[in-house]
Amino acid sequence: MNKKQHTVAKALAMASSVAALTTGWAMQHTKVSNARTAVEAGSHNELTLPDDVAHHNVDTDDGGKIHLVEKGNGRPLVLLHGVTLSAEIWALQLRELSRDFRVIALDQRGHGLSVPGRDGFGMANAFNTFNLSNSRAYRGKAANTGTAVGAKAGRGTTTGSSATQPTKVVNLFPSDDNRNGLDHVPDQDGNEIRIGSAVTFRMAKDLQDVLEALDLQDAILVGHSMGGMVAMEYAVNLAMPRLDDRVTALAFTSTSADPLVRIPGLDDLTTAVVSVAESALRLSSKRGRHIIPKGDLSYWSTRLAFGRSPDPAHVCLAERLVRSVPPAWAAELVSSLIKFDMAGQLDTISIPTYILVGSADVLTPPYYARRIASRITGAELHVLPGCGHMSMLERPVELAGILRAAAGKTQRI
Repeated sequence: MNKKQHTVAKALAMASSVAALTTGWAMQHTKVSNARTAVEAGSHNELTLPDDVAHHNVDTDDGGKIHLVEKGNGRPLVLLHGVTLSAEIWALQLRELSRDFRVIALDQRGHGLSVPGRDGFGMANAFNTFNLSNSRAYRGKAANTGTAVGAKAGRGTTTGSSATQPTKVVNLFPSDDNRNGLDHVPDQDGNEIRIGSAVTFRMAKDLQDVLEALDLQDAILVGHSMGGMVAMEYAVNLAMPRLDDRVTALAFTSTSADPLVRIPGLDDLTTAVVSVAESALRLSSKRGRHIIPKGDLSYWSTRLAFGRSPDPAHVCLAERLVRSVPPAWAAELVSSLIKFDMAGQLDTISIPTYILVGSADVLTPPYYARRIASRITGAELHVLPGCGHMSMLERPVELAGILRAAAGKTQRI
């Protein structure tokens, strides 16, 4: 092949590559557009909160507010969502499981309609506020008669509204603090306890406020991702050495008890990875951007959390919820959550525990679930084939079956 022929062949190859990329982009763009059009047309009403859920607000011991929704009667089933999501992610469970349970889904602080108090996203005043005898006020009436929140009583409201969020959040992780939050806090007797992270410990105290405000008994506590970490924190540090009668079964789905970023022997590199993530989120906030960019990239970034062939409407729901959380708030969460470490204390959990994970979960792969199961005596591990990180959307039938079976095995007499 002479020089001219080589040049022509190179040009043709480049043109073919450009054409293939353009065609691929057009096909993907069409797929995203069609998915969003279907969602906007209202063809997936099952993904919205039921019209008849009851809304409640619970005051926290640091002056914050935890918003929750509930539906149904029977044994309490308490649902904790993952980071940057909200109670709305449990819409399918509120519809289906409320036939058998009193289903209660929380907006964790800084998410949905819940507002952080003085402690921000950690325990800034831990040595003063860690007191199990603190008084707790419950705004609203007894179960199923609560106070409506938002523009329309008794109906789901849009999450992430800036009108419901404080203007300033305490920064618990200043750049010169190598610990990235508190590692130890004193219990009610003055003895220090090891916490998983500042964020999860603070949210576990919020959970404790809710359980006591609603006076729940014999509840099954279900935690997804960050919610699973919060449930572990509650079980180990706020309700042990013996879990009280309020929670008598645990379910962890798509979560971890080990640090999500750990480079053996390279602690400085691990810290740098976390620092870069925090800096990127704070920069996005300063520039008025969301956690994930707009357009098709936003959809496909969210798509990574799902397994094989997800329903586009499910991806759109998760995408909307993620984009509702300000990046500055996400930056407050990311460092503490990535370094969450409760693995060494899980053997203190003695109540029935059920662990779920998707075989295609790339955010908290099955490895982490197996590690949790190996540390809790008698724990049941369920691996859902082809499922990603979002089991409540991808596998609602299997999830419901596991929870119903768990209820049958653990019901108090």
